[in-house]
Formats: sequence, structure tokens, C-alpha cells
Amino acid sequence: MQEIQQIEDMEQILHLIDLHYPLPRLGGWAASADFIKILYQEILALLRRKKAPVILEMGSGVSTILIAYLLKKYAPKALFISLDHDIEYMQKSRYALELHDLHSSVHLLYAPLQKYLLGEEVWLWYKTAQLFELLGQNRIDLLSVDGPPMNTQSLARYPVLPIMRERLSNDWVLVLDDAAREEEQAIVQRWKQEFRPLCEDFVQTQKGTAIVRPVQLRYSPKISICIPTYNRKEYVAQALQSALDQKYENLEIIVVDDGSSDGTQEFVKSFEDSRIRYFRNEANKGRPYTRNRCIDEASGEFLLWLDDDDVLPEDIVDEYIKLLQEYSDTQIFYGALKRLQSDEMIVDPQDFYQNNKTLLNILLTGGCPLPNPGTMVKKELYERFGKYDEEFLRAQDYEFWSRVVLKASIKKYNGVSCYYRVHENNISAGSVVDVDTSYESKIVRKSLQKDILFEVFDYMPSLEYAFAEIGEYLKNLQDYCNALYYYDLAKRDKSKALFIALLADKSEYAKKLLKEVDKKQETFAKLIQTYDSLRKKCVTLIEKKRVERLRQFIEPIETLLPSSWLYHYVMAHVKEDEKAVQKHARSSFICNPLSLESAQLMQKIGFSESEIQKITQRLTESLNPYEKDKSRFWGELK
Repeated sequence: MQEIQQIEDMEQILHLIDLHYPLPRLGGWAASADFIKILYQEILALLRRKKAPVILEMGSGVSTILIAYLLKKYAPKALFISLDHDIEYMQKSRYALELHDLHSSVHLLYAPLQKYLLGEEVWLWYKTAQLFELLGQNRIDLLSVDGPPMNTQSLARYPVLPIMRERLSNDWVLVLDDAAREEEQAIVQRWKQEFRPLCEDFVQTQKGTAIVRPVQLRYSPKISICIPTYNRKEYVAQALQSALDQKYENLEIIVVDDGSSDGTQEFVKSFEDSRIRYFRNEANKGRPYTRNRCIDEASGEFLLWLDDDDVLPEDIVDEYIKLLQEYSDTQIFYGALKRLQSDEMIVDPQDFYQNNKTLLNILLTGGCPLPNPGTMVKKELYERFGKYDEEFLRAQDYEFWSRVVLKASIKKYNGVSCYYRVHENNISAGSVVDVDTSYESKIVRKSLQKDILFEVFDYMPSLEYAFAEIGEYLKNLQDYCNALYYYDLAKRDKSKALFIALLADKSEYAKKLLKEVDKKQETFAKLIQTYDSLRKKCVTLIEKKRVERLRQFIEPIETLLPSSWLYHYVMAHVKEDEKAVQKHARSSFICNPLSLESAQLMQKIGFSESEIQKITQRLTESLNPYEKDKSRFWGELK
């Protein structure tokens, strides 16, 4: 396949020039046809802007001949200079150019390698005296880099930019051969770090080709990196340092301390950097309040969110600014989340650019695909649509996205935007058991206004299918009672609804559904009977405080009805760890907020009456036009 592609590329090259003499063989040590084709593409694009460009090549050979052919035909006034440090190889190139009658189309210079001191490092690179004399006041438009050879020294081709940068035009382009090698990749990364802002396109050629060019910043907005923090002194230093390490100059760092008691204030103030602006809440106000204060205090046009336990890649602001040049109307930029100090990708969402309906569909039926850490949001969005809802002590970013995604322009950066630290105190870490999913349930159901539903589910034959999909997502959130309501609206999948009824501890409702199940009625009848028997035995053992006997029912329950009300209710009584008891008790209540047993358990283990009422309200209140009969339906469930 590779040989066929090389032949195809060579045919395109020969179609563009008037070959007078056979060419040396391409590939191997010489340039490959696919590399030459890329050079041709860049030169021809350059000729649209400049009739007499300046081209510098490092490493002569067959590429020199082919570039000279192209320039002789399309840009005879171009200045083409080729350097070679090997006198014998240079003489072979000169002889070949004479055979092709191209000697007047290129300046072939012998440039032996000499030492240069760049910073504190000594480098070997081409002697530049003749080159600079020949250039005069001209600026280089294109660099073709295929030398010096890698055995010269480590990162042998790095010096081209630090030595030649003062001689480059404003819109120069560099084409680097052998870019698939790790060493060449390291060179490109070093260029990008030291000579900002640059962008790179990697092309999968025979030996790999990197195309590097400066980003023309037409738009350099002020960026506010926002770090809400609370008692994370052991982590916030690394987060703050990653913000300070950004090379983009027009930025500030907003740190809002939510009343920390671990010395965070003194620690942050020890960073003597004028870009840091520190604010402190008089008392602990919660995550959404602190985020909203970040918004109020920020003076930037865009806000880049960084949690106090996460770390930004050192080039992420530059990368977002580059994207902003091309997508200037975009208000939300995001990327992938990678686990800190690991190769594990936590979140790598798709690009939702001009695909907002699909994004909202996923938000309503599958969770929140947009990360909050490392995401950059235009401040104007908060001014138009409101800030974070302070009711949402968690999932406040999910709630915000659900309000704005149909009205905002969104673009993904194709790389890592944040390194995510996973630890036991992560607000969003863990399974649905670990978090209060009544927030997600409210977000989804609140979003289901009629115009939204018709627009986002326009691919479905009727809304009944949409209701079933929403019901399935609510089931995955363990909000089984609301899931049953949406399956009832769907008027389909009665067997699935029956199973959910048992998950919700609604055996009597399951028996009503049994009459409407088309197939396997006997199987489902036996399932209901088995569940009723298990439930009776477990509740009796709980009343008698026979915990050891109770443990033997965990596996049968988990096999029969995993993540059910009964499973969580039993686990809350057998677990000894206080946090585990609280998680399972809360999950049992979310599974069935009509359960007096779960409500009493919540009170017994220390949940406040206010928190219990808030969970109840989030799950039971009617939040959209389709829930007008919900109270009647829930009355049937009782």
C-alpha cells in the first residue's frame, strides 16, 4: 500500500514539472515522494501570496533538484538556497543540478558545521556567513529541514529556529522530515515551548512530516484562570504553579478561597506574582457560590476553570488562543482530561462544533460529556444566561451546560486540556452510589420543555421513544420512580418498566404491569415472588438486628436486582464504615423517595431534615409540561 501511495505522489509531482533528465532514486536516505509532495503543496500555496519567495533547504539531494524544477517553472525570481555540510555530497548535488540544467535556479552552499552558544548550550549547526551575505535584507519564507544528520548530536536539528528566527518572514513555514522519530518530535515540542505561539501539523508520510508555522494572533483576549479552593493546601500549590507556567502573557489568576482553615491563605500569598489575585469568603459558602465569585472577580474576556487539585498542561492557554484565531465566534473551548501522572484518559469527548443538538441529547440521556476542569468559557455567557445555580452543590457545571449548549458555539481542542487528580475526596469521582444523583435527575427533567424535546429528539418517530430513552437514563441514575413515570408516558417496554418497579421496591405496581407484559409472564411472576420473599426476610432480620444473617442475602439480591432499593437498604445496615453507610442509605432513598424506611434510616444515621427534604423535592416536584400528571402517578406508586 505504501509503495502505491509513493507512486501516486510521484505521478503528481512529475505532472507539475518538465523533467529533462532521469532523477536519482527517492526514499531511503533521500527524500521520499510523499515528503516532496508536501513541499510542493507549501511552495505553491506560498506562491499565491508572494511571487518571489525565499526558500532555505538544509541538506541537499534529490529534494533540491525537484524544488528547483518547480521554482524554475512557476517562480523564476524566487531565491532558493540549499546548505550542505558534506563537501562530497554537495558536489554530487551540484553535478546533478547541471545535468538537469537547474544550476541557475538554486544557490548551493557548502556550509560546514560549526559551534554556536545558544543560551548555556553548545550546538553544531551550518556555518552562516555565506548564507547571510546571500540573503542580504531578504526574509526566509519556507524552511525545508532534512539536516544536520541525527548522529551529529542529540536534537541535531533544533538550532535552525534559534539561529535563523531573526531572518524569517512574518508568515514563514517550516517543513521537517523524519518527524516520526522521537527525537524530531522532541525538537518540535521544544520549538513550541520556546518560540510561541507556533502550531504544528503532523502528516503521516513514509518517515513522518511536521509542518510548523507561527500563529498570527489577530485576537489576544485577556484570560482569567479561575481556581476555587477549599482546604486543599496540599494540592493547590501544583494547580497554581501550572497556571503560572502558562506562557501567554495577557492573563490573570483568580483564586477564591471558600473559607479554608488549613493555611491556604498564607500559602497562596507566598507566591509573589502580580498575576495572582486572591479573594476569601468569610465563611464556607459551597462550590457554586465560590465559582460565581470567581466570575464576579474575573476581569478577563474568557474564564479558564482549574480545580484546586488538578493541573493545566503548560501550553493549554496558547493552544486555546490558537483555536480562537480560527474559531473567533466560539464561546466554549474544552479538551480531554487525563489522569495526573498516568496514561489513563478520564474523559475524551467528541468535538461538538456546530453539533449542539447532539450534545444536548447526550446531556439529557447519557450524562455530561463536557468537562469543567480545563474548559475555557467566554464570560459573556454567564452574563446572558446566568451564573451557576447555587442549589447545585454538585453537578453545577452540568446544570449550566444544559442551559446554554443550544445557544453557544462550542469547540474541542484535540489534546489534553487538564490533568485530573483522582482521590477519595473528588466531588465528582466514583459511581452513582458515591454521589447524590437527584441533582442530575433534576437537571434532565428541568430541561424537557416542549420546544427542546421536539428539537433534540427530531430523529425519533414519536416522543414516546424519547420518553423511553429518558426513562432509561433516569434508571441509570437510580431515580427509579421518575424512570417509571417516563416509561408510563412512553406506553412501551412494559417488561423493562416491571423490572424497574422492583428496583424501586414497588412490587404492587410490578404486579399491575405483569398483566400488560406480552412475553415471559411466568418468569416475571416468579421474579416478583422471589423479590417479595427476599424483602420480607431482610426487613425482618434488620428489625431483629441480625446483621450476620443479613449478610448472606447480599449476593442473592445483587444477582437478582443489582443496585436496587433493597440492595442499598441492606448494605446500609451491614456496612461498618460510616461513609459507606451514608452512601447506601442515600442511594436507597433516591431509589425510592416514597419509602418511610429509607427516610427513617437517613434521619437515624445523621442526615438533616433539610437535606432529606431537598432530595425529596428534587425528585418529586414537577419540572416540565410533561410532568403535569406526575403527582397522580406517584400516588399510584404508593
